[in-house]
Amino acid sequence: MPAEEGTAAAAAEPVAKARSRKASSGFRPLAPLLERLGPEVGQLVLTVYGGLAGFFCYFAMYAFRKPFKAGLFHEHQYFAGTQVKFKTALVLAQLLGYMTSKFFGVKYVAEAKNKNVAMHLLFIIAFAQFTLVLYAILPWDWKVLAMFLNGLHLGVIWGLVVTFLEGRRTSTYMLCGLCCAFIVSSGAVKDVALMILNRGVSEEWMPAYVAGIFLPLFVLCVWLLYNMPPPSKEDIAAQSERKAMDGTDRCNYFQTQDSAW
Repeated sequence: MPAEEGTAAAAAEPVAKARSRKASSGFRPLAPLLERLGPEVGQLVLTVYGGLAGFFCYFAMYAFRKPFKAGLFHEHQYFAGTQVKFKTALVLAQLLGYMTSKFFGVKYVAEAKNKNVAMHLLFIIAFAQFTLVLYAILPWDWKVLAMFLNGLHLGVIWGLVVTFLEGRRTSTYMLCGLCCAFIVSSGAVKDVALMILNRGVSEEWMPAYVAGIFLPLFVLCVWLLYNMPPPSKEDIAAQSERKAMDGTDRCNYFQTQDSAW
């Protein structure tokens, strides 16, 4: 019996080690498929996969940011009794939130690396949906607050999505696919928003409806990005390893760059 137990333990040890290596290396179900395809074809498939997942993820994000611009606001043209157009006030409030997020996003995105970035993305998009519901129920002149909060959170999504794609030999091509979302997303989302308005949904609730339509697509794309295998040894050798950076690491990095110049 002791000999059998020793044999079983010895047989189980490699399996345990393999599982440990998979967990520590960020193993994802996509990795075995890419290995079977070979290095060249696998790299091509991964590049297309990452580019499309990034594109549609950011495409879906626009549904949480842009649909209110399809509104005409005939019944409430000016903000708080001023000569500022109401839509202009909404755009400025969201832009102010978006701009503010870029400042704290330097810390937030840098420290989110190597953590559960997917959960960060899902939390942010859920809060963005909440701000659109808030936009629908608040009095007209208070809707600008909802738009500020909306931009404050959506402004970090770009950086979080990029963390899945960076540090690879083909990151440039993946990021090109991601950037293509800028070209088509805004117009496509506005078309959907107009369709919702034509179906009788009010201008207050239309943004929340549009965002709800695109929410499953966003969640699916986050899942696809999450299932990408981590950069390979060849990627790290070519591009350097991307790690989370706290305040001390960021200061050291800038000092290193200053000395290099």
